[in-house]
Amino acid sequence: MKQLLGIYMILILGLLLAACNPESIKTIGATKYYVEIDHSGEKYKEQGNTRYKYELAGFNEDGKGKNLTFTANHSLKKRCLFTD
Repeated sequence: MKQLLGIYMILILGLLLAACNPESIKTIGATKYYVEIDHSGEKYKEQGNTRYKYELAGFNEDGKGKNLTFTANHSLKKRCLFTD
């Protein structure tokens, strides 16, 4: 009985840890900015993986602008709008 309880506790703990995405924790209280992809990004290699670096102007809901730098693992589609 104690072994079964221990196994259940480990499974529940594993599920809780899997559900906690560190990305969502880092963005709590962060301001969202909207950007429009207008170029293919700068292609570069990082640890054997191809990445694309973007430096774009982003705007928050109040219309205040900010230069944003971010990366993606594939070339983003032009004329698309993104938020982060």
